[in-house]
Amino acid sequence: GIGSEHRFTFESLERSANRLARGLSGMGMGVGDRLVTVDNRPELAVLLLSCLKLGVTFVPLATDLRPCDCQGMVARYEPSLIVCDQMQCAPFARKDGGNFRSIVLPPFGGNDNQLKQMMSEGSDQPIQIPDVPAGVPSTIFTSGSTTLPKGVMYSHVDLAGLGSGGGPWPDSAMRDCTKHLMWVSMRGAGGTVILLKHLLQGVMTVMVDSYPSGPEIWGRLIEKHGLDSHILFGAALNQTMQQMPDRRFESVRTILYRGCCFAPTLIQRSMEQLPNAIFVQAYGMTGVYPISILGGDFHKRAGEASEQDMLRMSSAGNIVAPGSVFIEDLDQPGSGKVPPPEKDGVGQVCARCNVTMMGYFADPEKTLEAMPDGKFVRTGDVGRIDEDGFLYILGRVKDIIPAYKGFNVTPRDVEEVLYSHPCVGQASVVGVWHPSGAGEAVVAW
Repeated sequence: GIGSEHRFTFESLERSANRLARGLSGMGMGVGDRLVTVDNRPELAVLLLSCLKLGVTFVPLATDLRPCDCQGMVARYEPSLIVCDQMQCAPFARKDGGNFRSIVLPPFGGNDNQLKQMMSEGSDQPIQIPDVPAGVPSTIFTSGSTTLPKGVMYSHVDLAGLGSGGGPWPDSAMRDCTKHLMWVSMRGAGGTVILLKHLLQGVMTVMVDSYPSGPEIWGRLIEKHGLDSHILFGAALNQTMQQMPDRRFESVRTILYRGCCFAPTLIQRSMEQLPNAIFVQAYGMTGVYPISILGGDFHKRAGEASEQDMLRMSSAGNIVAPGSVFIEDLDQPGSGKVPPPEKDGVGQVCARCNVTMMGYFADPEKTLEAMPDGKFVRTGDVGRIDEDGFLYILGRVKDIIPAYKGFNVTPRDVEEVLYSHPCVGQASVVGVWHPSGAGEAVVAW
């Protein structure tokens, strides 16, 4: 079942995808053509599968952009077809005049739904999957957290590999996962990959057809469908605890939280709200994922955690694959050189994991900057790896605060102290100019 109002069985989803693929092919869509979609709704799962069957490049965009930003991003990708239900964004104008070909859908459940009609007409027999050249991306992703147009490209082979075997869930966490709540937008790699992985593994997925949503909707869906797995980010953890402080969700068995590392005390408060859940952290980003995983065994509840346990909970977990991550000296970006001994192993996290991006769409300079050796992605995160193979994220390369007389402060260190107070839900630390000229002042709110 996808969504709370419309249901697909796995069989009907496959049949609908075959019909839609034939319909798109009849419109001239084929290998390497780009299809842009700008909304989360039940048809999106069918559309994604149809694109993969045809070798069409699937480009999900954010639904919460201003119309001018949305139109600018569409113009950048020059798609062969746009599918959306954002009337305020249409029509999408070409730079050289005229408009991009579009299918503008009515609100879900409305009449004159061309996409739904294509899903119900024609042969539903399997279609022949074409050979896709290595340089043709399967998907081009927007940033999952900022909605900015990253243009991160994944190949068909990599996306299939990530969905089938290299995804963010450890096998131990997946065993009990049968009903998943998907509220995140598919504009980022995580949402798309998790949907594909669950389809392949027979997990029922309940898709929230509006983004952003909130804890009230999530809570109703969890209780209505008895959902047992859920994905959360730091802000979502806080929202749930602040808006529903007295609610407990007994049915949830697995929580995947992502984004970056969070203060252990914040996670422990969330564990009280989800008393039967195994918590798993998957660290990665749009261009390379997953980098490391902190499994359920390393999550300890308040009152049960030792000092060492709390230290482990503050990490991003174990590196997924040996040799897939190294730390690069901050003073020599792109060199591949490790930090000198006096820096205690602290530098930029560089990763090449189960799935690593092909590069940035139509931006070779940015691709070279991110992957100067053509292999490892420079993540922009500052971190270190301890002697047991645990990765610790200390901040962002651009966020390091040059404080008093050259002493560098990473915002995360201060934020973790603030999060240890039970009354603090969210915290942010920045550096601001100080009149002494000796360095920036560290400010928190």
